[in-house]
Amino acid sequence: MLSEIAKRIKKTRDESFEATSNGVTVNRAPGLAWLGSAFCTNEENYLFQKMGRALGIIDLDHCARL
Repeated sequence: MLSEIAKRIKKTRDESFEATSNGVTVNRAPGLAWLGSAFCTNEENYLFQKMGRALGIIDLDHCARL
């Protein structure tokens, strides 16, 4: 299961990755999004956000925003 998820994330990232936009380096993957969980601790959500940013995800959100 994990290998299939990893394959699909890589495939989507490779298909939608943008290295530059109007001559500016952006390194983003608009084809991916991330939704955090209110059941996770602050530390876990921090790590999830760092992982998402490393993948180039720009649409990061959390379900428990105040």
